[in-house]
Amino acid sequence: MILTESLKIDLLKTFESQDFFLAEKKAYTLLKEGFSDPWLCNILAVIFAKQKKYSFAAKYFKILTDLFPNDYESFFNLGNLYRDTKDICKSKEYYFLSLKKNPSHLETCFELAKIFFLEKQFDKALNLAERAAIINPNLFEVHDLIGQILFFTGRFNESQKKYEYLLKHSDKKLRDKILVNISSNKIELGLTKQAKNLLRETKSEMGFYNLSLINIKEGNFSKGWKNFDYGILNGSRNVRNIDYLSDKMNLWHPKGNFKSVLVLGEQGIGDEIMYSSLINNLISKKLKVGLLMDRRLKGLLSRSLETHEFIENHKEAVHKGYSSYIPIASLCKFFRNIKDDFDKNSFYFRSNKSILKKLITNYKSQKPRIGISWHTESLSHGKQRNIKLSKFIHLFKNENIDFINLQYGNHDTEINRLSKRLKRNIFLNDSIDNKNDIDGLSAKIEACDIVISIDNSTLHLAGSLNKDTIGLIPKVSDWRWMSSTNLTPWYKSVQLLRSDKNWEKVILKAQNYCIDKFNL
Repeated sequence: MILTESLKIDLLKTFESQDFFLAEKKAYTLLKEGFSDPWLCNILAVIFAKQKKYSFAAKYFKILTDLFPNDYESFFNLGNLYRDTKDICKSKEYYFLSLKKNPSHLETCFELAKIFFLEKQFDKALNLAERAAIINPNLFEVHDLIGQILFFTGRFNESQKKYEYLLKHSDKKLRDKILVNISSNKIELGLTKQAKNLLRETKSEMGFYNLSLINIKEGNFSKGWKNFDYGILNGSRNVRNIDYLSDKMNLWHPKGNFKSVLVLGEQGIGDEIMYSSLINNLISKKLKVGLLMDRRLKGLLSRSLETHEFIENHKEAVHKGYSSYIPIASLCKFFRNIKDDFDKNSFYFRSNKSILKKLITNYKSQKPRIGISWHTESLSHGKQRNIKLSKFIHLFKNENIDFINLQYGNHDTEINRLSKRLKRNIFLNDSIDNKNDIDGLSAKIEACDIVISIDNSTLHLAGSLNKDTIGLIPKVSDWRWMSSTNLTPWYKSVQLLRSDKNWEKVILKAQNYCIDKFNL
């Protein structure tokens, strides 16, 4: 039987009223009466999807793909369905099938691009997003995604140009969002004054957060920390289990009558290391302190802090009856408002002495030991921060120095290439996993006389161990390294050498410092 237009309209009106239960009932009735229109099959699948009856929705979408194997929209709908059920593998499978049937389908290109972006497969994401932009040059969301991809891959000039284009061609309602994105790129390019002027025009969470970073970088700590928590609201500060725990306990405040507090780690392991000195401020208040942080830090924190317990997961914290929680970086607004606050709250990690003793025995040589770290896994900042190991070749040529590899991740190819070039092993041998064995890495740092590191977690760890450390950072650096000084309030033992894209000059300075220190 052929489905009449009036029956379609009636069902569609019910669907649009969002009475999905009645819409489902009507659609089933029509099927029982012998109507087999593909449109009916499709809307029934959509009705099930709206009710989150995903298995039923999938059944009817698959009927359509069997009946019409070249119908790209049915494959696209299945892709959406599996996206909504968090089955990303299946979702991509059906999106690709949709794209195979119609390579110019805008929505499929866009949805696939978003998935690849979240998976940090930025080349694939950019390719699909740019294809979508060609299909429809006027879609804001597509250009916005391109701008984000460019930003997260360190292509700040290109990202800025994209958002400046959007500023001219988009609805005024989107102005705040666009200005914030332009300001983010200007911050990364060192155009701080321009960024501040733009941010003063906005009233968004991201805008307030960006302003806070600028203020902190300029040394206006108190002013900066006031807006720093906007980073939680806009997703910039990824705090462990905060959504779950904020429903179970109160946010800690010094004026609150709390007996216990759960400290939530956030962002990367380098951030958690940097903020660890703040934990002592809580311990000094005679509170029961629990730490829900990167478990790789468990041993280090256990040796270095007096009274605390390490919490394995959020459910354990609730079970143990913690009355309050606090994201670790949010402690700054209470305890780090002026430079003196940093100086009087010095805190140093203690490495594992047993591992250290074994390392010293293994290294044998009495030559000065320099630890080297040259790479970060950050996709957005790697281009600016990373240094090729070969740039250190003149330092490695000095045979009166032993070198210790403090770099995490697999860089064997790069190490072997340089070792072959120098005709000797450039690093002392050990079997420690620098990424996962933080106890081992901290002992290796202790075994060094000097550490030379780029802006990564190794730099933070060396500073927190009070090791004599040279930080090699780009001229336009992260907010925590301040604007221009060669010192950082976070670590007394770290001196910063800033490079304007010429790493050879700062490496030479680091080399000369080592030669002078050891009288070589």
